[in-house]
Amino acid sequence: MGSDRLAIRARVGLIIPSSNRLTEPQFHRYAPSGVQYHVTRLRMTGPHHVPLPDLVPRIVEAAQMLGDAKCDLVVFHCTSSSMQAGLAAEQQVVEAIQRATGRPAITTASAAVEAFRALEARRLALVTPYPHEVTVYLASDGSSGSSRRPARRPDTLLRGGDRYDNPGTGGRPTGRGTEV
Repeated sequence: MGSDRLAIRARVGLIIPSSNRLTEPQFHRYAPSGVQYHVTRLRMTGPHHVPLPDLVPRIVEAAQMLGDAKCDLVVFHCTSSSMQAGLAAEQQVVEAIQRATGRPAITTASAAVEAFRALEARRLALVTPYPHEVTVYLASDGSSGSSRRPARRPDTLLRGGDRYDNPGTGGRPTGRGTEV
């Protein structure tokens, strides 16, 4: 390990769903030299799911913990929740995090839109297991998709059992799910 890995250039705080098993390994694997990632979790999926505005007090508490760790940036890494709630609710989350920490904040949803802008992407093809609100969020920024309807073929969807976290596949799905 070189000495350049010891110099900390930035600390990024991530707020993720407690059920997320992929974020930490991926961020640590692909982190640029000198960038540290600090993670805190929220119980917000399955039986713990609530609308995004109702989640704000818990988001603030999670953000404050990342502020204690002196993170330079706090990221609400709950993409589907941000997209489903819409731009106004997402902006409320960002502002609440900034007030609680005094640090810049962003969501992964808005970061994706900023990346599309930087790439000057005008059309987007999206294949996702998420609900229609996700595509509405992306289209609300002026991007255009090829379809406003889900492009699903029931005979090609996989359910349960797909493993994306298998190190032997390099992070690719193993395709061991059950066809629907």
